[in-house]
Amino acid sequence: MTEVTMVAVDGDARLELDPELLTALLTGTCAPADRPEHITVRSTPGRVELVFFHATESPCAAASAVSQTCRRAMEAARQLGGWAWASEL
Repeated sequence: MTEVTMVAVDGDARLELDPELLTALLTGTCAPADRPEHITVRSTPGRVELVFFHATESPCAAASAVSQTCRRAMEAARQLGGWAWASEL
């Protein structure tokens, strides 16, 4: 399990992401090698909490898979343009 937080750029607390849309986007950008099992998304204005469940061999492999998935999602979706990761991926 790996947890990631996204925050609205410039602290724009009015921004909110649709959890189902974000789940579909993240699932769609997972590579088979990432070995995804489930993604949980909780969205509130200005903040999104993500929990990734993977069938990886180690916590490091899971963190790497999440990092790659999140980077691909940010590159693929303009809807994420107003968002940033709260911590380094």
